Amino acid sequence: MNKKFAIIVSFLLIVLLAGCDQINQLKESYLQTRVVQLVTQMANTETTKETTEKAKELPTAIPLPLTGIPTETLPSFPADKTEIPATLAPTLASTFTLIPTSIPATEIPTVAPTITPRPTVVSIDPAIYLGKVVWKDTFDDNKGWAVDTDAFSSASIANGVMTLTVKSTMDAWRLAPTSSLGNNYVEAIFTTGVCQANDHFGLMFRVPVLEAADQGYQFGITCDGKYLLRKYDGEVGENGSMISLIPWTPSAEIRAGSNQTNRIGIMTINDRLIMFINGVLMGEVKDTTYPQGYIGFFLGSRTTKNFTIKVDDLAYWSNPKTP
Repeated sequence: MNKKFAIIVSFLLIVLLAGCDQINQLKESYLQTRVVQLVTQMANTETTKETTEKAKELPTAIPLPLTGIPTETLPSFPADKTEIPATLAPTLASTFTLIPTSIPATEIPTVAPTITPRPTVVSIDPAIYLGKVVWKDTFDDNKGWAVDTDAFSSASIANGVMTLTVKSTMDAWRLAPTSSLGNNYVEAIFTTGVCQANDHFGLMFRVPVLEAADQGYQFGITCDGKYLLRKYDGEVGENGSMISLIPWTPSAEIRAGSNQTNRIGIMTINDRLIMFINGVLMGEVKDTTYPQGYIGFFLGSRTTKNFTIKVDDLAYWSNPKTP
């Protein structure tokens, strides 16, 4: 019994010792596993923390790369189909607009568009821009001129012109049957016969006394293409005085020579004496000697014997303005 009991106790001790060894092995295995788990968990925690910190450093908006606009891909159709599928027709119709090859007749305007003409340039010719004349003599009849012949000249009216011929080396004139004029534009048309060198003719104006005709202004031209403005006073001294306000001055506007026609005009505005030849402004001077008076013609010969001119369309406008 004692021997059996001893064997049993020994067996139990062996079992108990074996069990302790297994328990120790299990504990050791558990501890190793747990250590691995803790290490792994700590590593994961650090990784998560690092990822979170890096995420905080990223921009809130990431710009797209500017590499160009994507190429549009058009729908493809079977080679044997000539018509657009009905399901795609509305989309294509809203995208593409066909250009008509002709304009329908109903859309062609029947009325031509109105073209606005360019404004015309205002003429600087007083006979044009001053409008209707106040008085005009076309010499179809005699309105009161002195038509006679004396030692200095002769005058006649016939065939719509007045003919004047000078008979000496002294200037001669005829005055018009008008009222005394102040601020006016006066002009007449002169046509020469044989005309040479310093033979001259033109307008008289602002002659104070009609009957005496011994004072006033003269504006005229020569047959070789010069113009002159002067004032005269027959009451000064024994032979009177003649003062040139503008001396004989050449001008290309004058039609020089024989059988030529020139239109001579003078505009008077207070002290301004403004000269025109063939509608072209020649210049002006200021003089207050004669503020108003009568108008007429003068002529003189220095070369041609019996120098003759024909005058037509004497006219004047009142209160003129410069162009």
